[in-house]
Amino acid sequence: MSRTPAFKLIWITLILHRLANAVVQEPKPSSRTWRDIYDDIEEYYIVFPSELLRFNDLKFLYQAEAMTWMHGLFIILYIGRDPIDIILKPDLLEGETLRQVLGHSLLFGEILHSINRLGDDLSYLSPAVVFFLIISSAVQIAALGMYLNNPADESAMPGIAIEVSTTSSTQSVPQKLMDSSRAHLHLLSAISTQCKRYDSLLLVEIQKLLASCYNCVQSSSCPAQPILATTLMLYRWTGRGTGIYPLEPTVAYAEWLFSQPPEHDIHQYLSGHNEVSRQIVNEDIEDFCLQTSILSAFVGNNHGRPCHDVHDGDALLIVHVKKGLET
Repeated sequence: MSRTPAFKLIWITLILHRLANAVVQEPKPSSRTWRDIYDDIEEYYIVFPSELLRFNDLKFLYQAEAMTWMHGLFIILYIGRDPIDIILKPDLLEGETLRQVLGHSLLFGEILHSINRLGDDLSYLSPAVVFFLIISSAVQIAALGMYLNNPADESAMPGIAIEVSTTSSTQSVPQKLMDSSRAHLHLLSAISTQCKRYDSLLLVEIQKLLASCYNCVQSSSCPAQPILATTLMLYRWTGRGTGIYPLEPTVAYAEWLFSQPPEHDIHQYLSGHNEVSRQIVNEDIEDFCLQTSILSAFVGNNHGRPCHDVHDGDALLIVHVKKGLET
């Protein structure tokens, strides 16, 4: 059977639709159902058309979108799809979960340049990709937040300035994280300004918070305007949440289970992750940046493709999925 672009689009869409339906059921992590879904998503990558893995050679928007779906589904499988939970629950992103989720968020960022290139005015960008972008951006916010000062530090403005501890365990923010956050911001901004189809306060608030964290980290000092959770709390995927449709404020307040009121500045609570989590971010990104140089060690897992045919992002994905299966 000839695999025309139309055939490939239908094939990819059918598989992703099935995977998405399974993921949104939110199976218990590490359960048999969870593992089966994980294996199905990984299998999707294994049978993915090899020519679509060279991002610079992509010709159609759906080709770039297809890989963002895979990373987005992996992220949701691990930590759910509630942006506020991802941002404000330090224990949601810890240990191996943090390592896996951040890795997929970074890989997600690798594809965004192709979406910008192929998307024109972005009017044909699928709603799923926009939502995955929001979820991945929430992961980036949580990761950047680990490098903000602890709000209990009386020597600095709470949650705003970059941590300047002189302890040997403290490291500067990895450049790869900054680059990935910038790619997320670029697409968020483009969607907000170019595509009225996605005129959403949820997208605007996520863009605003990611931009604030990025600027704080980049400048090492950022007297940014406070960003409250009073808008984000309306868009919930837990409890009585209605997803992209905002809750009534009275219902949203009833669903608010965090210790801090939504009227408090979100910046103040982003540094709740411990030093171990920050170290995991540093190590995971260091591994991420080393994958290209060690790709030859994984040629046997490369679906029969010669090493020179593999895009850097593809190489990173091979290793990342392999690491996930070994856990």
